[in-house]
Amino acid sequence: MKLHYRMQFRRRLALALALLLSLMIPCAAAEESAAAVGYAMEDYRDAAAKASFSSAEKRSRYVIIAADWWESGIQAAFPRGGTATVTDVDTGISWQVSRYQGTNHADCQPLTSEDAEKMKAACGGEWTWERRAIIVTIDGKHYAASMNCMPHGNGSIGGNGFGGHHCIHFINSRTSGTNKVCPEHQNAIKKALSLNAMM
Repeated sequence: MKLHYRMQFRRRLALALALLLSLMIPCAAAEESAAAVGYAMEDYRDAAAKASFSSAEKRSRYVIIAADWWESGIQAAFPRGGTATVTDVDTGISWQVSRYQGTNHADCQPLTSEDAEKMKAACGGEWTWERRAIIVTIDGKHYAASMNCMPHGNGSIGGNGFGGHHCIHFINSRTSGTNKVCPEHQNAIKKALSLNAMM
């Protein structure tokens, strides 16, 4: 009788271990994938960086969308001449932009001098090439994105206190100079997407 119970116990233990291993292996694979440099959509959905708006009233409870620049339709949603609201993840400051040009990414410019002042404040009071996590809101939908804080090149809005345009990147968009995906921009996008886990 004791032998029977021992064999039953061993059988159950073996089944439990097999189940545990089957659960652990995919988790380990997911962690390895997240640690690797890659730009599959899963990497963005599972982004785990911590970020928050500066104040509770600035944090809206909405879903932030992971939009691939080439495949999601974001270019049609944000066409040249289109406008959007940009919200800086770290400060919660929001302002309006217009898409000027851009093929590999969106070349944008603040709509007014007041918008330019808000953008500059969000960037720490100076224009820099720093990549910042942002939320781009278009027609009530909120997209994870990244921007730099440096006016450069040409622009089409006069009197807005911003000499040229700056770059807004979405998933898998590329820089103009290298025609490659910028890891810093992609990391900032993951940071913006991580807000989903906090809401």
